[in-house]
Amino acid sequence: MQVIQIERLQPEEHDGDWHDKPLRWIVLGPREEAQKFPTAKEASLYARIRRNAPSQAAAINRYVATA
Repeated sequence: MQVIQIERLQPEEHDGDWHDKPLRWIVLGPREEAQKFPTAKEASLYARIRRNAPSQAAAINRYVATA
């Protein structure tokens, strides 16, 4: 299993269009990987998927398919 951490972003980041939710959570690991999410629920889902995925690309594809 891979070491994955979920942390709250301080301060939150506003990215994208005006109607997009601010990014408040970051999933770190393994190694230098980082993905940002607006909710803790979305970050937890991605972290769970990433722990079992062979690569970051595979994890992102699985996350998009379930979201």
